[in-house]
Amino acid sequence: MTNRSAYLTVPGPSVTSVLLNIPYVLSLSSDPPPVILMDVHDYERLRAETLQDTGDNKKAPYLLMAFDDLRRRDFLRLIDYADLYPASVQELYLEQNQELLADTPEWVHRQMAMEGTAGWIDYGRGEYQEGFRASLGEDPAAFDQLRQAEHRPLRRLKSGTGDPESINEKILSRGVAALAVRRRADHVLDLDVQGVITGPEYYLLGDFLTATQSRQHSEVPVEQTTAGANVIDTDADHLATLDPVNHVAGMPPKTITHIRDVLDTVGELATEITGTQHDDWFVLGPTFALPQYNGLFNLDRIRMQMNNGIDANTLAEETISALTTLERRADDDTLSPNKRYYEAEALAERRVDSSPYGNIQGDELAELLEYTLTLSDHSPTLRTLTDEKGISEAAVFVAASIMSDPVRRYDTDTVYRRAMELITRVAPPSVDHQELKMLRKERRTDTWDEHTDWFETVDRAR
Repeated sequence: MTNRSAYLTVPGPSVTSVLLNIPYVLSLSSDPPPVILMDVHDYERLRAETLQDTGDNKKAPYLLMAFDDLRRRDFLRLIDYADLYPASVQELYLEQNQELLADTPEWVHRQMAMEGTAGWIDYGRGEYQEGFRASLGEDPAAFDQLRQAEHRPLRRLKSGTGDPESINEKILSRGVAALAVRRRADHVLDLDVQGVITGPEYYLLGDFLTATQSRQHSEVPVEQTTAGANVIDTDADHLATLDPVNHVAGMPPKTITHIRDVLDTVGELATEITGTQHDDWFVLGPTFALPQYNGLFNLDRIRMQMNNGIDANTLAEETISALTTLERRADDDTLSPNKRYYEAEALAERRVDSSPYGNIQGDELAELLEYTLTLSDHSPTLRTLTDEKGISEAAVFVAASIMSDPVRRYDTDTVYRRAMELITRVAPPSVDHQELKMLRKERRTDTWDEHTDWFETVDRAR
């Protein structure tokens, strides 16, 4: 096993939340950075959704390109969760979940469901996400509507109605699946798979463990749990084996907010210092930024160029021409190291202390600022390459993707492969359209308890 740590997403994750958490996950271990593991089935569903939604969903290009870039830089790896969670193991865990749920008193169900739902609203729909989602092009009003929808089941629970057991079953099934995959992945992959990254609602698994007769297996102090110890007249040995207390990493919204503030400030400073007219880059994490696709590019035109049969050789040649122009003009506009260092020092004093990036000072923060300055220097050229050089917008699009990587090394073969990736990317994968429809409805809380995913049933079609 290598020393490189890894964190696993829950199956069926909120892809926006995964992106939001990238800076926090990268702060958990610095050298080398952690790997995020994701189910290949979820990734294919993500691709299908984003390719279908590009007309109405302005987030779609960001989500798809961000995940592709994460994979390219080896921050994200796709694995098949079903292979690591065999049907026989899943069936056994589902049976044990049902026994635990059946033995849980109604008042405990309700109390846990209220805690879990409130935790999900705070994490998955919290106001701290508004600026991030707006930067991705999402309508703030639409996001607020999602938040209001999430409050309805919470109000029903508080009034004594609703279905708390169904809510707890959902969280339990998804969480147990993730923990089982984590445990197996830690044994078969060349990684130290430390935990499952998710929201605080999944602390419910630790609460269940503490509330059962398996109290001796739990390290959670009784006073920190929802229901207390030994209030469920059964055990939960399968939960004790999966050890949710030590392997569920609930992402703290306040910490994420502070880190997001630091990164946004770096982006604002880069735009100010370079004097560019537009804020064309969105900083997702240290040395990880994406171009503002909707502002810089016409994605419908790029898709049309792909569908009209532009070949990979032509696309690669035009991309190399664009890269040459970008680098030449950036060299002409380089700012003095002293000014860059001064701005970084000022930023460190104002923003970085008391966050997980609190140890970034001077040269380290200057490196982050230099990265964003370089990207800002590219913006005017990216906006004019198509008109000035007659280069296709698809080629400029590929060039922007390459330039955003701080350790970029490209030759004709590399650029050709990237061109082929883009051509392949616009072809939707084969995914059941009804399944996508149900997933969208579940995310909007329209039919939260009607959609059954593969890890919730022994009839696990994927």
